[in-house]
Amino acid sequence: MELNRRHFLGMTAATASLSFFGTSALQATSPTDPRFIFIFLRGGMDGLGAVPVPGDENYKKLRPTLAMSSAETLPLDDTFALHPALANLERLYSGGQATVFHGISSPNRDRSHFDAIRQLEQGSNTLDMVTDGWLGRASSLLYPDEEAASIALANNVPLSLLGADNVVNWAPSKLPPAPGAFLDVLETLYEKDNSLLSALQAGRSADDIAASAGGDGTSSGGGSNNMMGSAVASPGSPAGLAASAGLFLSQDEGPRIAMLDIGSYDTHQNEAADLNGRLKELDDSIAAIEANLGDAWRYTSVFAVSEFGRTVAENGTRGTDHGTGGVAFLAGGGVSGGNVKANWQGLSNEALYENRDLKPAFDVRSVMKAILIDHMGMGHDQVQNEVFPDSSEAVKMEGLFHR
Repeated sequence: MELNRRHFLGMTAATASLSFFGTSALQATSPTDPRFIFIFLRGGMDGLGAVPVPGDENYKKLRPTLAMSSAETLPLDDTFALHPALANLERLYSGGQATVFHGISSPNRDRSHFDAIRQLEQGSNTLDMVTDGWLGRASSLLYPDEEAASIALANNVPLSLLGADNVVNWAPSKLPPAPGAFLDVLETLYEKDNSLLSALQAGRSADDIAASAGGDGTSSGGGSNNMMGSAVASPGSPAGLAASAGLFLSQDEGPRIAMLDIGSYDTHQNEAADLNGRLKELDDSIAAIEANLGDAWRYTSVFAVSEFGRTVAENGTRGTDHGTGGVAFLAGGGVSGGNVKANWQGLSNEALYENRDLKPAFDVRSVMKAILIDHMGMGHDQVQNEVFPDSSEAVKMEGLFHR
């Protein structure tokens, strides 16, 4: 069953959790429209854990239990490697469809989760500049005449997407599904009430689309590289939600922007085991998105970033504490990848920020601006003045996408 913006209109919680903001007219879409998926890695992902530097002697000294050897990692170049849990991302990198950013940061410098999350999601220099989200502002400007241009795979619309009237949210119901025969009876009862009938049909349609991800949140294939295989992921898991995101955006008249969260990156203790699991979730999520987008993967970019990085040195509980510079990943069929963007100066004390963190090399908004302008097709002035006001210091990064 096709899921389009008309189906989305009026959705209630009868069969899925999907909320609406606005009832504007529809705009014609094309199967080759660019798609964008924003993955927020909440908690402060350890950049050196995800993208280690196994040949650096200071790395080994500062992380006596957390450091990985070259033999344990997936090499990217002479300096950087990937955590072994990111095998699918390494495949995309090797194929020129993924870029790694080392030393990326928002303007936040106080290492507070609350403040750093707000600044990243608002896309602002200071916490009192704006009250809505950067992606919500972009959605409103990109698709002013569409009802459900963006979708959050969550029970509530996250801050990044707040402020737009064309954002919906969907999450699998925690209640047992209603029998089909019962829903058929409801459709008959609702025949004389267009709003109720539309809501019920939209709910059934959305759930059917999500269920086609495999019923259990796994990828059903459809892409050129289905790396999910037969792995089992519950519908509410990161990989399950990512599979649904891929299916929603694969529809010719479906949403064009999606967002999902992967949490639990606050690895203060016993980081090795926790990070391995979190990074496997991320890797499976990107694989599920690619597989379920099918041909639309060619027109898609996926950006995964955290609110900050972590300390270079491990702490006394085999973890790492809140830091500054971190790591981000950009993947997709239109990405000009196969490289690491970094201003690497090593891990000597002089090379660190405040003698403890990875030094910020890039403003995250430099990448976000490139996504909106070079991938999504927004005008430079619109992005500079309306999506990211007062951000002239964050210069759009060049060369991230094929022209």
